[in-house]
Amino acid sequence: MGLQQYLRVIVRWLWLIVLSTIVAAASTYFTTRAQPPVYRTKTTLMIGRTIESASPNAGEIYMGEQLALTYSQLVRREPVLRGAVESLNLNMDWQALAGRVAVNLVPQTQLMEISVVDSNPYRAKALADAIAQQLILLTPEGRSAQSQEREFASEQLADLKAKIAQAKAEIERLTKERDAAISARRIQDLQSQINALETKVSGWQSTYSQLLTFLQGGNVNVIRVVEEAAVPTVPLGPDVVGNVLLAAAIGMALAIGGAFLIEYLDNSIKDQAEVEQRLGLPTLGAIARVSNHDAPPEMVAVSDPRSRFSEGYRMLWANLRYSLPASARGRAFLITSVGPDEGKTTIATNLAAVMAQAGQRVILVDSDLRHPSLHEVWNCPNELGLTSLLVGDAPSLEVVLQPTKVQGLQLLPSGPLSPNASELLASPRMGELLEELSELADVTIMDTAPLLAAADASILAALVTGTLLVVKVGHTRMDACAQAVDIIRRVGGNILGIVLNGQALRRGGYYYYYYEDDETRRNGHKGKKAHRRPRQKDKPF
Repeated sequence: MGLQQYLRVIVRWLWLIVLSTIVAAASTYFTTRAQPPVYRTKTTLMIGRTIESASPNAGEIYMGEQLALTYSQLVRREPVLRGAVESLNLNMDWQALAGRVAVNLVPQTQLMEISVVDSNPYRAKALADAIAQQLILLTPEGRSAQSQEREFASEQLADLKAKIAQAKAEIERLTKERDAAISARRIQDLQSQINALETKVSGWQSTYSQLLTFLQGGNVNVIRVVEEAAVPTVPLGPDVVGNVLLAAAIGMALAIGGAFLIEYLDNSIKDQAEVEQRLGLPTLGAIARVSNHDAPPEMVAVSDPRSRFSEGYRMLWANLRYSLPASARGRAFLITSVGPDEGKTTIATNLAAVMAQAGQRVILVDSDLRHPSLHEVWNCPNELGLTSLLVGDAPSLEVVLQPTKVQGLQLLPSGPLSPNASELLASPRMGELLEELSELADVTIMDTAPLLAAADASILAALVTGTLLVVKVGHTRMDACAQAVDIIRRVGGNILGIVLNGQALRRGGYYYYYYEDDETRRNGHKGKKAHRRPRQKDKPF
């Protein structure tokens, strides 16, 4: 599939693509607007005290990073989240809170960020702080923060601090007294007292350091709040514009994908390029869908010969005139289709009408002996017709031919239905009848049964000058059309080309010129008119 084919698929399904995009965008817009705003805040924690140390060692830094990784996995676990919810007395399931909490480790640092999203900005801050506090309680320092040992250690620490200060003051006093003493014995006694006090101070200082380490929890496995959570003022979402654009893009992509899937699964004929590429046959004409018209489609060329719809049949007539060399004898054209309801009768009737309007002597033959309808279209009797001539119930062709309201156009109706229609059409009399028709008319147009429905069309295809195969856009399947073409060629028929029926009419399109119709003229439209030279009657074949 080339670029042009891709573009044609997109243009053909543009209504679906636009509709899907609008529906997706509109539904997302109203859904997003109905959602309450949400806020996000975060608190930053640090694992360890290396930043407080004048010369931290590499081991403490590495251990702090590993502990940060471990604590990050505990943030969204039940003990931490349940403890945070219970500490705030919130009526909330901790599992619901887990989906609104995120943790981020700052690379190559001991910093950890805990963020919380909530519809209430104050509750978001409270939850972030509570989660941080619950994490701190998991550390050795946090677990011993409220214990009796910590209270005792604090008391001992204060007592030791006082004793150390008092002892140092006593040592200073004794030192001055020693320096002022004259007696050697006195000096020796004072020095002994000083040494004893220094020994006690050294022991107290060692105990003080141990108690301080116990209270501080060490330098590594400790958590400190570096940046507290703030009350957010700007909502995080919902992002109306972003959600709408994303939904529109997804809706468009799904619609385009669906369109190409439908095209892939749909084997019906879509346009001229597909016919010519797949079947190798020219497209002689493309007939537009008749809409908003008073006359039935079969009579549009008669009731409104200057309309845009009628112009399609004139173009078909022009292409048909030059589809055969001038030396070709007999101008009998068979109009058939692949299956029923594809518009072969409409094409045959209007084509015969525009030929007659162009000055040709035309005989329209209803050779669909199973479901004839041309006598109803032209409101003519059907007591005598083609079957009457084939079985010998009519004295001559002139007696059976019916005049129509189009000058130069005569109708040969089907006549009474026959149970052996194929045998009648295959009889030698049918060939003789075509010779007689060629003597009375410049062109013979034959409407017959669909190719795949009966053998009638294949029989006649071998007798006429050329066959036109009518296919309905979006209805006729390509494989069925190829089968019909193969049937015509196997019987030795000359298939002149394809007629596309039901083509979408586009102003300024490839197939049609713009001809202002009666309705436009009645409305006083001042649009551009096509300038045409006075039409002369076409010469006979």
